[in-house]
Amino acid sequence: MKGISTINELNEALFDVMKNDLWLKDKNVSIHQSVVKEATFPYVVLGENAVTNKVGSTYWQEIQVITLHCYSQSNSKYEANEILNRLSFLLDEKFELEGFIIIDSRVFKSPIVFDDIDQYTKHGVLQMQYIIKNKVKYREE
Repeated sequence: MKGISTINELNEALFDVMKNDLWLKDKNVSIHQSVVKEATFPYVVLGENAVTNKVGSTYWQEIQVITLHCYSQSNSKYEANEILNRLSFLLDEKFELEGFIIIDSRVFKSPIVFDDIDQYTKHGVLQMQYIIKNKVKYREE
């Protein structure tokens, strides 16, 4: 039986949207689904998911908050802020999830950039929220 959560589908869609964005490619921003030891700066990591479910007799909805991490080693926070601003615009656009309907998408918490533990790397965090309705509760496969 296939599950009813959209975690994997949403993560894959967000990854594809970021990976195919010409602006990010032009800025040489690499996109990763998890932390990579040898990543080149600047880069973005698809981070943690927090999911809340709303269930009714005829629907199943999820509210997903996804955290994105941006890392830069420029001298200022400008580059990380610029990347996070692009992501907040890009990931708020409508895109398709097969079997699901995205009812709403928005920035959940404003982007923030701070010095990472090494005091040189700039670490930016952006949280996006998606309200997703499942077209069917489950199906056998």
